[in-house]
Amino acid sequence: MDQPLVSVFSIAYKQEKYIRQCLDGFVMQETNFPFEVIINDDASPDSTAAIIREYEEKYPDIIKPIYQTENQYSRHVRLFQQVLFPRARGKYIAFCEGDDFWTDPHKLQRQVDAMEANPDCGMCSCRIGFANEDGSSMGKSMPRGVTETGKIDSRTFIGLLYDFNLQFSGVMVRRDMLGEYYTQFPLFWRISDVGDEPLFLYFAGRAPVYIVNEEMSCYRTNSIGSWGNRTVFKASGNEKAVRHYKRMCTMCEEYDRYTNFVYHDLMEKKKTESEYFLNMVSGNYKALLGKKFRYRFKKMSFTEKGKLVVKAILPKRVTAWLAGSGK
Repeated sequence: MDQPLVSVFSIAYKQEKYIRQCLDGFVMQETNFPFEVIINDDASPDSTAAIIREYEEKYPDIIKPIYQTENQYSRHVRLFQQVLFPRARGKYIAFCEGDDFWTDPHKLQRQVDAMEANPDCGMCSCRIGFANEDGSSMGKSMPRGVTETGKIDSRTFIGLLYDFNLQFSGVMVRRDMLGEYYTQFPLFWRISDVGDEPLFLYFAGRAPVYIVNEEMSCYRTNSIGSWGNRTVFKASGNEKAVRHYKRMCTMCEEYDRYTNFVYHDLMEKKKTESEYFLNMVSGNYKALLGKKFRYRFKKMSFTEKGKLVVKAILPKRVTAWLAGSGK
């Protein structure tokens, strides 16, 4: 195989329900350049690895698997940085985790064309659709606030990231800049317990971002084993969720310092969003009625507002009983 222009990073674990759709999105790509897919199966106990082997045998020039015999995530190995990146040969790196998928056969070609024509850009993203767990469309997409294809300056793009508004499956970056990021290992990344947001912030702070305003990939919500399903969007009292949002608040503070407070107003906005969810998962409902989070309260429906007021006023044992009784 010739030197690939793009290396695609993918990680999979217990994703036998989804991995074929992900792999089909890779091998259907129509490009005028060679590309490789470096996919890590993290010792899945189901048939995920066997399915990947099928595609490896059929598309040996594209699918370049790594089959772990021991789960690396549980050993706190940073898979993208420590396992996939050292094997990458492409000038550009694209991402798509095993439960997400690409929907357009020209995704890689269009993103490479955009990056080649705009060498000052460090990152390119397409529009990303939301899919239900079964893969059906939810009829919405991100990034919100983007209406046309083109280049976005750092400040504008960082402003888009205050709420979940970008996802790995749509992103392509320059390999040399990604190597610098991994080598620097900045503190704001080390603090975070997720890998995507600090990476987006790093690239957005370094250079303009190019957006292809067409939906070419899909983020699957509530998939088995996904981060949000396991940790974040859970009921009050979830210790992992509390720890997550505390770290996200600290990450915003550290990124603010890292960039010499150039984007201080934007980081304060993003931190406030994490503080909102921190109070929610901590059961501190009274704080959610405060002036700081008034913008959130105004967006709620009448029923949602009523439920929040009840939770804020009544003792926790009463609201817990109400939740348990279904009232």
